[in-house]
Amino acid sequence: LPPHYFIQSNLRMSKKDDKQDFINRTELRGFWLTRIVFLRSLAFIYCIGFAVSLFQNKALIGSNGILPIPAYMEQLRNHFNLKAEEVTTRSFMAVPTLFWFVVEKHTDTALALISTSGLAVSVAVLLQGSANMVIMSVLWILYHSIVNVGQRWYSFGWESQLLETGFLAIWLVPVLSVQSLPFNTPTSRICIYGYRWLLFRIMIGAGLIKV
Repeated sequence: LPPHYFIQSNLRMSKKDDKQDFINRTELRGFWLTRIVFLRSLAFIYCIGFAVSLFQNKALIGSNGILPIPAYMEQLRNHFNLKAEEVTTRSFMAVPTLFWFVVEKHTDTALALISTSGLAVSVAVLLQGSANMVIMSVLWILYHSIVNVGQRWYSFGWESQLLETGFLAIWLVPVLSVQSLPFNTPTSRICIYGYRWLLFRIMIGAGLIKV
């Protein structure tokens, strides 16, 4: 047999050994499969949130809605002594939302665009079962922008819980890789304990309101 046959055989065996070693390490020490299931579950919830926003928020918080965004943004600008369409670092940090940068007449278009973009990205994560920090940050920013102008329609506890869950998910995934099983990027222990702390607070809170 020619020498290159043995070289190719050794390379194939090496790749198989590396793959098997990776599988063994991830199954024993990591939460790789759990992360895939969790990301798909979170993406599904994001899908519902953005779909609701797309089909209902124009009537609720649109320009001619029950609690219109332009009127709410005007109240915020009056509170911070700002001129029309003006935004400062202080006002943005107090109420972080992309609608600070939206012209009043384009409110409905911006609301539909944010909802559609969030829905498309969350569907992609749901189908892929993986994401990176950029993708999860985009989802969090888009949904946070809606929640912060949603007024009483978005004042329920599950909205803040979804935002906190989504924020932790930013640090749960690799920086750039979108592979389901990326090498050298195990699930962050900080995120694991962060989610445990979140679940603990939800359970304790659910119990206390019944006392």
